[in-house]
Amino acid sequence: ALLAVGSGPAPGYPEPRRDQVTALAEGAAALMKQAGEALVNERVEAAVELYRRAVAADPDNLEARRNLALALTRAEEAGEAVEVLERALALAPEDGSLLLDLGNAHLAAGNTAAAMDALERAVEFSPDLVPARFNLANLLMLQGRWLEAEGHLRRVLELDPSHQRARYQLAVGLYETGARDQGLKALRRLVREEPDMDAARMSLASILADSGDLAGAIRHYRTLEQRSEDRKTQAAAVAGLAGVALRQRRDGQAQTQLKRALRMDPTLVQAHNQLAGLLQRKGKTEEALEHYHRSVELEPDDGDARQREATALILLGRYQEAKTRLEEGATRIPNHVGLAHTLARLLATSPVSEVRDGGRALAIARQVYLNQRSLDHAQTVGMALAEAGQMQQAVEWQRQLVVQARNMGQAQLVTALEKNLALYDRGEAVRIGQSTP
Repeated sequence: ALLAVGSGPAPGYPEPRRDQVTALAEGAAALMKQAGEALVNERVEAAVELYRRAVAADPDNLEARRNLALALTRAEEAGEAVEVLERALALAPEDGSLLLDLGNAHLAAGNTAAAMDALERAVEFSPDLVPARFNLANLLMLQGRWLEAEGHLRRVLELDPSHQRARYQLAVGLYETGARDQGLKALRRLVREEPDMDAARMSLASILADSGDLAGAIRHYRTLEQRSEDRKTQAAAVAGLAGVALRQRRDGQAQTQLKRALRMDPTLVQAHNQLAGLLQRKGKTEEALEHYHRSVELEPDDGDARQREATALILLGRYQEAKTRLEEGATRIPNHVGLAHTLARLLATSPVSEVRDGGRALAIARQVYLNQRSLDHAQTVGMALAEAGQMQQAVEWQRQLVVQARNMGQAQLVTALEKNLALYDRGEAVRIGQSTP
């Protein structure tokens, strides 16, 4: 025992030694128990402090380090959690559970590549560690590496046939990668056997709607609305019913359902986007814009949402604001072609001279066209050439586009392209509101 019991005077340890003895006297196990209770009761900061003391009391206790990392992640301190786990791995470099936790911490910190590396090492050293294989499969699916993910999911089910989330991911993966009949069959079976698995039923309803089985989709959406214990799932189901109504061209019913879904869950991006699109088609662009704004607030990295928001601003004639929002989006999501293209066209064709910048529009438009060649992107290059004062080049470029469109048999597009060509022949640039196909 480190603490002797006797009647004599206490030994005169130097202060650092006294601190160590005191920490050991408290006991790492007791501290971990208190920390666990704090974590259960959502007292995260207290749990972090108690786990720190447990690690100090017993530096070789890997469980204390793991729990400290978990508490730090809960406290949104994933970066420090990674450091804690890396120090633990120095003590046990082939510990699969530690590597699993490290992968999860890296994910929480937003470092997907490091998470992948940690999870691959976890599977290498602990091939039967189900959570590591399952999490690795999820990451692989997100990266489009389906064949690798499928192998891990099938191995998870060999190790744990009752792993319903693996069954679900496997079914959805099969469907989305072309084995539609096999995937749909697996998903139907999972919903029959696990009727309370909301994610599986929601995916099944969505697939049925996309494949034209609207009655089947409605049945599953209504089941989710009525039986799910999760309010957000209920809201998503109502939004799903609205999507079916839109397919049936029952816009009034769809609008009512979307508004109801948003009352249930104001953070439901799907419903904001659907409602905004519906309102815009009805000519209620100002009202639609409110929902586009909310969608971008909720998912700032959704480039499509930012593009829809900017398009609505352009339709409302709020060109400077549209330019600002597009620039913010292009900075945040530099590889989003739609954002860059919309910005280039606005810079080339805005009726407001303060917004236009032909040189910049041309640079962006050319890069967009190089990245993704299309007639639409090519037209914007012509518009930018004209705005940049390169009228002869704009005329020559546009004539080539007219020939291409004519060869493709697109008569309506040919007419629009020829209108822009006539502008360039007169030495004029395109302005929003003129022919901008």
